[in-house]
Amino acid sequence: MAHTLCFAYPLSALKKGEPLPECVFPNQDGKPHNMTNVRNRIFYRACEKAGLHRRRLHSTRHTFATLLLQQGESPVYVKEQLGHSSITMTVDTYKHWIPSANRDAVNKLPSLPQCEP
Repeated sequence: MAHTLCFAYPLSALKKGEPLPECVFPNQDGKPHNMTNVRNRIFYRACEKAGLHRRRLHSTRHTFATLLLQQGESPVYVKEQLGHSSITMTVDTYKHWIPSANRDAVNKLPSLPQCEP
């Protein structure tokens, strides 16, 4: 069962033993937050305070993956962080950000003898 991104579940409900909602972080009514409201009131303000230009919220996910790969993290680790169902999805999407992938493949080729002109 997939969970929807929301923000806060009342602790009082947990103490009463009420079942958890479908959302991981629901609003006070146990329902998903209005993502337009979250984007406009929270995310854009956070971008402004951090000195970043406005961007789509989903772009932050791509930035996260790209930064991990540029730091040399394993594509398998990035796959797990993003929740991709297969490594193929991760590599197909981010292969151009894996810094040493092409270089390592070329370095595995056998050396060719030097030709004299």
